[in-house]
Amino acid sequence: MDYQKIISSLNYICREYEDINLIKDVLNSVNSNQVKSKTWLVDECGEYFIDRSNIIIAAGWYGLLGHLIKQQYNVEVTTFDMEPTCADVGKILFPEIHFKSNYIENEKCSGHNIIISTSCEHVEDDVINDFIKTKDEGSIVILQGNNYYGVDGHTNCKDSLSHFCESYNLNIIKSTELNMNHYTRYMLIGF
Repeated sequence: MDYQKIISSLNYICREYEDINLIKDVLNSVNSNQVKSKTWLVDECGEYFIDRSNIIIAAGWYGLLGHLIKQQYNVEVTTFDMEPTCADVGKILFPEIHFKSNYIENEKCSGHNIIISTSCEHVEDDVINDFIKTKDEGSIVILQGNNYYGVDGHTNCKDSLSHFCESYNLNIIKSTELNMNHYTRYMLIGF
């Protein structure tokens, strides 16, 4: 990852937006835990990125995961978030990614052969299940969530990997977890 580019982009964002809360949010999006969980996904799921070329990331924030996937596998990545500022800032940080602003309830994942959300703790199960119902047959779904209850906005945490897997209407190929010291991150891959 080109940290100098990120620092330069953050300096530009500071001058352009002059919003300290936005700056804190952008910094949080590239903190060590975010990098660790996104890198874990890229490493664990690499075999799926090789044969598939069109990825959509739901609730993708400012685009860190999309950037890491694009950097390693040079595939087409679209990321969307409900906050329009995420797309505006994301285009500055990671211009090689396609950004959209949309609610997951209004987005369709058909036309993409990998569907990802690493924000399941922020979105209700029925919303995620309705979203993945719109996928094409044979598309791979990769979901991450956690048991980190102490964060505002974490309205859909799970107590265990099995509870996480049971929440989604998928044929699961693989499920795994990652100890993040103060919480556990869950990941499943299915179709």
